[in-house]
Amino acid sequence: MSRLTGILFFSFFIILGGCSRTSLQWDSEAPYPPPIAPEIGDILHTATGHYINQQQMFSSLTRYPLVYVGETHDNPASHRLQLEVLKAMQARHPGQVALGMEMFNNEQQGALNRWVAGELSEKEFLRESRWFENWGSDFELYRELLEFSRQQQTPVIGLNVPRALGRKVSMTPLDQLDRETRERLPEMDMSDPYQRVMIENVFGAHGAGAPMVESFFRRQTLWDEAMAATVADYMQEHPGYHMVIIAGGWHVEYGFGIPRRVHRRLPLPYALVGGITSLFLMRSATS
Repeated sequence: MSRLTGILFFSFFIILGGCSRTSLQWDSEAPYPPPIAPEIGDILHTATGHYINQQQMFSSLTRYPLVYVGETHDNPASHRLQLEVLKAMQARHPGQVALGMEMFNNEQQGALNRWVAGELSEKEFLRESRWFENWGSDFELYRELLEFSRQQQTPVIGLNVPRALGRKVSMTPLDQLDRETRERLPEMDMSDPYQRVMIENVFGAHGAGAPMVESFFRRQTLWDEAMAATVADYMQEHPGYHMVIIAGGWHVEYGFGIPRRVHRRLPLPYALVGGITSLFLMRSATS
């Protein structure tokens, strides 16, 4: 198995994008900090402060029904990590693993099913799934993950909502939406204070006013609730399955995006995995 790059944290573990080794100060979110800062390639179990190897990480990760892997969308190291996690899960639970992806919505599920079944070429899949309209990131970053899923006949589940619905929710307060749109929404919990503070900090730092913050908070909540509902529904319909969930780091960091909302619907044990890059730090947790 190839050595992962970056630094991996997971309450397990984190993959870091490069920093010098320095002493770490005590942090209430990491009660057992390691004696030295991690370097590229290190795997840190954040709950204990212990460094572990890949075999130990995958042995622990694959025990969980749900494993969330946060990514920086344009970071190749994130995508290599996702593939290694999926391979480890499939090796331990052959034929009982699904891959949930933020990058696809429920309207693309037919194309995903045909891809996994081997009925579409890559060109046909890109056209039928409208990849460049719906996601647009470099497909090369996701190719190996999707090819492995097809080789192993691993179901790939589109977790997200169509862009048009997201735009509508971002532009209109929930109580002003028309009845047809409201009926398409998942259960929406708008009360998470941690997610709100995160969004206020991110957008406030760029000078966004309150209306823009509220707009994005609605859209982010819609994304997280819809993806959580899809994960929970799939796992309820497929007892005994395990799912690897691929999403942007902000959707899983600290567990208050998708994981907490899945747990509200279906309290299964889970693990979070993510990396430290120049853009974000993600600590993982278990339940």
